[in-house]
Amino acid sequence: MVKQQRSVLFVSKGKDSPSTRYRAINYFPLLRQHGWEASHITDDRTADSHRRILAAAREADAVVILRRTPGWWYGRRLRKASRLLIFDMDDAIFVPRSGLFSRRPARFRHVIKRCDYVWAGNSYLAAAALRFNDRVSRVPTSIEIERYQPVSNKPQERVVLVWIGSRSTRKYLTDILPALEQACTECKTLRLRVIADFVLQSDILPIENVAWSQATEVDALATATIGIAPMRDDLWTRGKCGLKVLQYMASGLPVITSPVGVNRDLVETGVTGLHAGSIQQWVDAIHTLAHDPAMVTSMGAAGRQKCESGYTLQQTFRTILRDLEQRESD
Repeated sequence: MVKQQRSVLFVSKGKDSPSTRYRAINYFPLLRQHGWEASHITDDRTADSHRRILAAAREADAVVILRRTPGWWYGRRLRKASRLLIFDMDDAIFVPRSGLFSRRPARFRHVIKRCDYVWAGNSYLAAAALRFNDRVSRVPTSIEIERYQPVSNKPQERVVLVWIGSRSTRKYLTDILPALEQACTECKTLRLRVIADFVLQSDILPIENVAWSQATEVDALATATIGIAPMRDDLWTRGKCGLKVLQYMASGLPVITSPVGVNRDLVETGVTGLHAGSIQQWVDAIHTLAHDPAMVTSMGAAGRQKCESGYTLQQTFRTILRDLEQRESD
């Protein structure tokens, strides 16, 4: 007997948000292949959007909330309207943004308690959710590995560092700009490519600013030499799920990263890249790779293999499908 088509509704802050693309939209084809019709609604925190979400939730077999922590009244209504309610997070949304009073921890606790399952992007996030719900699955941010094709035989006359991000994470790149500029004074072939929604300038380091687009990001990454992922170490960054590192590795690039959170685990120092904490460590790491093309090639290949073995959509989808269908057999 053919199973009746089921439906899953994803709710997020916007369809164009990176977390929505990587943790929802990219799975729509796989969901349809397994009998789940997927749809998305934007929660802009207005009464009108909440009415539309509640109406759609009543018709869906499952509802997945991406990162949005509803208030007490709306959260109760959404719980009542949903047959199966799942919360997905790829950031430390329970961490207050400042030392001032914040409702974030309380809202996080309330939504986690109400959900049937929680999908957490890393072990740090999973531990936070397990305090309030014992049905927590680790669902790492994963990528469409087929989109990324490493480029061999790159020009040797320049070394291109690449960073991909947005205005919200710009501060992590500017933190290490002095290190990049210092490395450039000693390695004249060094360049920086910034793929983002802002323009970065330097009087010392040649910078190529590439406006981010889904259509061009793959080529802009693949034609670089080394991926960089600087990050501060705090309660917020420990919740990051390493998307840019995965993109670098899928593109066949070695990665230099701050040894923080999931980045520390993704980048195996000496295997898929190097760790750098201080300014001098960043300079040293850049010099090491800039002067060793064989190491660049071997680390890039190891990173690509790591992505293929554990961070593809197909692998992560097994957990997603299991939780969606587990309720039917409970």
